[in-house]
Amino acid sequence: MKKGFLSKLLVLLIISALVISGCQGTGSTGKSTTEETKTGSPTEAPDSSLEHVELVWYSGVDHIRPDQDMVWSEINKYLKERINVTLDYHFFAMADYADRIPTVINAGQYMDILFMGARYDFVSHAQRGAFYPLEDLIDKYLPKTKAILPKGAWEAVTVDGHIYGVPPYKDLADRWSFLYNKTMTDKYNLKVPGPGEWSTFWDMIPLLYEAKAARDADEPELAKYPIMGVVNVVNRYYPYETLYSLAVANIPGIEAYEGQGSGETVFNLYATKEYREVCKTIKKLVDEGIFPYDAKNFDPDKALVNAGKLLGSFAGGYIEIRPDMFVGRETGLTTSKLVVMTTNYVQSGMQSLSSQTKHPERALMFLELLNTDKTLANMVRFGLEGQHYLYNDEGRLDITISPRNGGVTNYMEYGYYYWYGWQFGNILAGDTPSFVSTKFPQLLKELNDNAIQDTNLGFVVDTAPIANEIAACANVIAEYDSDTYLRSGMVEDVDKAIDEFLAKLEANGAQKIIDEIQRQLNDWRASVGKPVKK
Repeated sequence: MKKGFLSKLLVLLIISALVISGCQGTGSTGKSTTEETKTGSPTEAPDSSLEHVELVWYSGVDHIRPDQDMVWSEINKYLKERINVTLDYHFFAMADYADRIPTVINAGQYMDILFMGARYDFVSHAQRGAFYPLEDLIDKYLPKTKAILPKGAWEAVTVDGHIYGVPPYKDLADRWSFLYNKTMTDKYNLKVPGPGEWSTFWDMIPLLYEAKAARDADEPELAKYPIMGVVNVVNRYYPYETLYSLAVANIPGIEAYEGQGSGETVFNLYATKEYREVCKTIKKLVDEGIFPYDAKNFDPDKALVNAGKLLGSFAGGYIEIRPDMFVGRETGLTTSKLVVMTTNYVQSGMQSLSSQTKHPERALMFLELLNTDKTLANMVRFGLEGQHYLYNDEGRLDITISPRNGGVTNYMEYGYYYWYGWQFGNILAGDTPSFVSTKFPQLLKELNDNAIQDTNLGFVVDTAPIANEIAACANVIAEYDSDTYLRSGMVEDVDKAIDEFLAKLEANGAQKIIDEIQRQLNDWRASVGKPVKK
């Protein structure tokens, strides 16, 4: 009995750490494999007057599950009954999918549906005609999906006036989060800014000094260690909207970069005084022992983290957490009041139709069902009721008590399980699992509804006129703007290094990039009724 309890507890901890967050829950956490799983030929007669269609679907998943075929055989039976469609699915582990899908697209291999995103060069493929435009079909074939998604999400997947993707309903906006060691903050009576009481990482810096002083006074032997890992992502200090490469814009309502407008002005991030200040601040925090020197090699075996000797980590995408998500300490979550929807964030994942599809209407019928049908959503994410999940005494969907998922102590070993996976559409279409609070749907809605959407959603850069300059500047950026150089805190003369950085960027065409993207942004903003730079 004691062994069973510990096994269940370990499973809950694994689940919580991997999947409750929006961003973290969908990464390539499974082991790399080139194995793909495919459907067989269903024989059950449909209850539909529609002609039977088999759709070819390519997608990435975090891990190829042992019971993949078992589950999708039943899913195909259900789809045949509902819309007389079956799927010839080709699922790959995410790491392999990133390598495989460009080859499949460029080879002209037939597909109906494919999982897409910025990581897979969505915009470039769209501009080259790889996808089927959806705007004329959405009202008829995706009416419920359209109603679920905020307007800004559709704008973000619009390229050259055409909608080329169906985003999933998940966290569609970026919000900073701070996961902190509540055991430590309670012990030392430290006041952590609550949810909505802070904006950027600047607001957390005083807490870092207080925590280090309290910890080191209590345990002097720890004084030689920092209080947390390095936070060196510039937009965690000064938020901005990425347009392309070094070209960025201010976020309306935030305007973190002085004198750079309110979204209508394109500027070089690295030429701003704010970028320079961030690099100097990181160095100061390293010099004063708040951040580690040589962060890449800090605490490699996680001994300090696991012993609860560090304050926390700065992240993004968390909606809620379990306080016991890490063994040996209580964890707290506080979230920023800034929530921003940008093109890049929404474009992180979506379903697109191939321009080759012979069945666009039927493909969208499937996606509509995927986003709105509870039975299908539960099967796709959790497998088969009675095999991969059961309903517990509280009426919640529970994978840990099921025959094929229960007793598992390693995330990789689940027979079938894809809770947060954004490749499977609306994450709220089915049940939320038992380890997620009943408040989760409302928390997710509040995040999306409260997001700043008055950014340049839907603007994409035509890189053809500046392709050489972008490539040349990319090499310079990789040399200087890295977490082992300017953003490491280890460069002694920050001003000198940044001056060299800017000189090389200018020599390689940085201003041409800014001017061309400004021209394109002016044209786009004028076309959608937004003010342009004078």
